[in-house]
Amino acid sequence: MYKEIAVLMNMTEDEVRFSPHLLVNAFDAEHKVLFWNARCEKYFGISEKEAMGKKLEDIVPRVRNNKRMVHLERALSGLPVYLANGKYEKEDGRYDQVLFPIKDAGGKVVAAVNIVIDLDLVKTVYRMPGLESWLN
Repeated sequence: MYKEIAVLMNMTEDEVRFSPHLLVNAFDAEHKVLFWNARCEKYFGISEKEAMGKKLEDIVPRVRNNKRMVHLERALSGLPVYLANGKYEKEDGRYDQVLFPIKDAGGKVVAAVNIVIDLDLVKTVYRMPGLESWLN
């Protein structure tokens, strides 16, 4: 799935796997982890090996009965979700998040991809003129 996500994001597989400012994961209809990048490992403290194939709510119990599960279910139903300027629970900083469905050739939703963009790190890394006002 790394290759497919990289193509969708117009990035290389290594950029998706190891980006310090993109938390990227993907889940099947049963919430089992299909993709878990290095930023996920850092944020959740759970390795890719530990996460793969396990249900999100089993490896990150705090998401049970949480609005995040509602967002995941919405993406798994075929509707994209965009959340702007969220605040991290476990660390300082802000993020934008998008969850979107992945469909098979027949149009059936088979997974959902979750991408969290670390806004504070993006500002630090890129230092683009005008970025501060755009992100705030």
